[in-house]
Amino acid sequence: MKHVPALDGVRGLAITLVMLDHTLARVPALQGQPWLDFLWSGVDLFFVLSGFLITGILLDAQGDPHYFRTFYARRVLRICPLYYSFLVGFFLVAVCLPGRPDMAWLLRHQGWFWCFGANLLIAFNSGFLPHLNPFWTLAVEEHFYLFWPWIVARANPVRLAVGAAVASLLVLLGRCLLVHFYGSQPAFVVLTPLRLDALLCGAILQVAVRTSARTFVVCRMLFVGGGLVLATALMCHVPVHLLAPAVQAVGFTLIALFYTGLMGEALGGASRFKGFFEQSWLRFLGRHAYGLYVVHVPVIEGLSAYLSGEEVAVLAWAVSLGIAWASYRWLESPFLRLKPAFSRG
Repeated sequence: MKHVPALDGVRGLAITLVMLDHTLARVPALQGQPWLDFLWSGVDLFFVLSGFLITGILLDAQGDPHYFRTFYARRVLRICPLYYSFLVGFFLVAVCLPGRPDMAWLLRHQGWFWCFGANLLIAFNSGFLPHLNPFWTLAVEEHFYLFWPWIVARANPVRLAVGAAVASLLVLLGRCLLVHFYGSQPAFVVLTPLRLDALLCGAILQVAVRTSARTFVVCRMLFVGGGLVLATALMCHVPVHLLAPAVQAVGFTLIALFYTGLMGEALGGASRFKGFFEQSWLRFLGRHAYGLYVVHVPVIEGLSAYLSGEEVAVLAWAVSLGIAWASYRWLESPFLRLKPAFSRG
């Protein structure tokens, strides 16, 4: 799939939202601001983007004799070096802090992280995780990689999109029923089957871009309409935090549609809008988004032990960016340079 610079910017926006969510939450003066409750949705933008990119890679590789080997080898080279290096470092530090109950708990349950099961750990314990909570989204994406290539391998693109749309509606219906009978739960935020709609929206957009000339018109409608709904919700003080029942029931799907529209605008919208996502600083953040995502929460929590909320909100960006830049240059890049060994054909 051809590299699209604007999508680096979309990834940069996603990590910006996620990091602002976790840093600004430490600033006392900003507590209670309704817009803060929506910043978590950066993870859903990551999901839509991943669904779009992965589906594009897989559609381009249809018919390749090394279809599965190439896909999984390249995913391993991209994800595992940083992921497992971080876990080794983190749990070595945890061993050195025997008096910390939070670290002791993570050590007892570390097996879940080694096999990309952080979301299952959250679901089984009915609560979010100390220090490593963002790892649940990495688990969701890895689970998606386990089955989606097998579906795409021989699928007709249009039928694939129709099937993805039907599956998204079933996910929406399932969440509505679960929230109706059991109320909002952390499990409904993190379990892979209940979060597939965002990934599938990205997949549908990928097919639509390839097959329909009206795709970008529809995307603009989704973006504008979704923006108006969001603005109305915030102005009317409708709860938009992760555990709000309406968010868990229908909000995840509506947010996925909004971000699908945003991505459509980034791909083929007005030049000014597209130019925003092609700015160098946003693309820089996008290039280092994976490293930022993995390290930023431990950095924030480590700094919070010594600094004020305002100081953490600023310094966490600098420290996380430094670590992510170093990781990309000296840890991730050597493995990424091995990707051409697993090219198609």
